[in-house]
Amino acid sequence: MALITPSVAERIKKGRAYPETVRALAEKWGPLFKVDPSWVMEHCYVESTNVPSAFNPGGKAYGLMQLKLPTATDIVRWIKANGVAKNEDVRAVLKSSWRGQGEDLWNPELNVMLGTFYLGYIRKKLEEKFGSEIADDHNVVAAAYNQGPGAVRKALRSGEFKPTDEMKKYIAKIENAKEEGYA
Repeated sequence: MALITPSVAERIKKGRAYPETVRALAEKWGPLFKVDPSWVMEHCYVESTNVPSAFNPGGKAYGLMQLKLPTATDIVRWIKANGVAKNEDVRAVLKSSWRGQGEDLWNPELNVMLGTFYLGYIRKKLEEKFGSEIADDHNVVAAAYNQGPGAVRKALRSGEFKPTDEMKKYIAKIENAKEEGYA
């Protein structure tokens, strides 16, 4: 699949991203970061209703996967530290789209790449600490994506996942996206 250039991203962000665009990006980045593409599609729908120019001024979150600039900056650092930036597609997206500004995150290609990496990173950390059964549970990963891995670690302290009310709300949104066909 071709790189979504900044000029193409600019045209896309003026309206809604078509589900096909989100699907193509999910299918491109999901396998690389060991994330089911359906998970990516569900998060894009829940976070932004597939609108690349979505912005949450309260949380200062940008784009399809509603990434905050500090989180995105950490993700780029993790990508570089883990050698993932050696991948030609990853390198091309970072080179063409990442300037370290929040507005960069309105580029659908960059946003979905970073968000998908983050989902995979969360899965990896959960697997290291709690095993593959927990890491493969999309509800647990979704809660960590939304509330942060630390909050989920607390919810898992007893060995079973006891989500907070906020986590339950987010998980319900993810389940609804799946039922509505956004997976």
